[in-house]
Amino acid sequence: MRRFIAYILTSITIFLGIGVAFKPVATSINADLDFRDGREITFRLSDREESEEQLPTDPTDDTATKYYADIMKTRLTAYGIDNYTITTSGNDTVKVTLATSNQAECDNVSKLLCTNPKIQICNLPKDDPDPEKAVSEIPVIDTDKYSWHDNKAYLTFNGALTTLVMPIPVDAQKTAEEMVEAAKKYEGDTPQPESNDDPEPEPEKQSIVLWMDRADDDEYEDKNNPNVAKKIIYDQFNSTNFYYGDKKDAFQISFIPAGSDIKSITDSYNQACLMMNLLNASETNFDCEAIQTEIIPANVENLLIYGNQVNIAMSATFISLIVAFVIISLILVLFYRLGAIAIVSTMAAHTFLTLLFFTLFRPAFNISAMVGLIVVALGALVTSIAHNNYLKEELYKGRNLKKANYEASKKTTLLTVDISVLTAIAGIILYFLGGASVSSMGVILVIGSVLNILINTFVLKGMMWLLTNNTSFQSKEKYFLFNVESKKVPDLTKEEKPT
Repeated sequence: MRRFIAYILTSITIFLGIGVAFKPVATSINADLDFRDGREITFRLSDREESEEQLPTDPTDDTATKYYADIMKTRLTAYGIDNYTITTSGNDTVKVTLATSNQAECDNVSKLLCTNPKIQICNLPKDDPDPEKAVSEIPVIDTDKYSWHDNKAYLTFNGALTTLVMPIPVDAQKTAEEMVEAAKKYEGDTPQPESNDDPEPEPEKQSIVLWMDRADDDEYEDKNNPNVAKKIIYDQFNSTNFYYGDKKDAFQISFIPAGSDIKSITDSYNQACLMMNLLNASETNFDCEAIQTEIIPANVENLLIYGNQVNIAMSATFISLIVAFVIISLILVLFYRLGAIAIVSTMAAHTFLTLLFFTLFRPAFNISAMVGLIVVALGALVTSIAHNNYLKEELYKGRNLKKANYEASKKTTLLTVDISVLTAIAGIILYFLGGASVSSMGVILVIGSVLNILINTFVLKGMMWLLTNNTSFQSKEKYFLFNVESKKVPDLTKEEKPT
């Protein structure tokens, strides 16, 4: 009886584990526009004064819009966004659809896609009430004078701390040092620590500003003006940030989370990542402006509710899947009795683990992914049902329960391998040849094929071994627990023939 108890406990453990982990896994899916409301941002292109290229005069000529659409794709990919669509319209309009309802994220994307980076780092003040600290000439590092884009910004990590490193071009090193010296004049004398054990305090004043696309008449004092504020990328650092490694050749900006919770750490990383991509964005031939943002409803329905916390929506899709699972489970109990517990547990574990690993790879969860998940579940169902059918066949041949399960296990192995190989091949073909709309299904099928072998080998066969090796079920009178009619089971010791 102990093995039967272990059998039941294994099933309970599987469902408890799924119950505990289901919400974190489900809410981390990268839902596509099929299952999530999105935003459509409309961008308008215009001629850039610094560029010799001009927009086509023919309204139907999409040369410029396709050129800028390619730049947008590059920037979105570098930013880590892969769930989007880009369409062009006429000679000056590009529309980007994002699978997000977060306005702040849309604003960040708009900022990234519209930037035509003219980077400039300069000192904040031009004068100071204290004549001894006044700075008459402000050193400036910008893209017009130095080879800034030969030096890509990058991120470094130290625990929860994300640091953005902006290498200074070699030809701007001297200017950078002059700028830092000017900043020190403005910051004044750094207060000394009270004791040798205290850390050295930093200047309180923030005296260096990072600009993007700054016009000649833009002044920091006008930062409350939205047109000026959007060009100030960062203004919370000073001369102490000019340091990296053993030599001073880069500005280093550390993004320290406000708290220790995951949200603040994530926000700090996102802020640093956005700035890094702004700094590394290539220059374009045209200016770009976001002129409109619209909410796009999900093509099917929302699977998740997005707010301060992400929750599972009680959608028709979710309810249908639960109802289908319950109905299938009841039918399996009707046909396989105790064996149905192993079938249902295996199918649930297989489907859940496939979804778990799918979310780790972060592809878009769309209709094709949902279909792939159903196919994976059906594959697990088929192999589990086959094992129980082979078990019943062997029992009707007169084999005892242990021997029948052993033979059923051998027969199921080949079927499991065949289904897994075919599923993997289909997944690979869909991923590489099927296009973006079905690539997610390809990922799920490949993951599911690998898990199918592992779960059927260890979970299904392990559970069936516990069930069939239980001493209380070895007599023919107990075969009804497997939906086997004991009267039709031949007694080979009496040379009875299978019916």
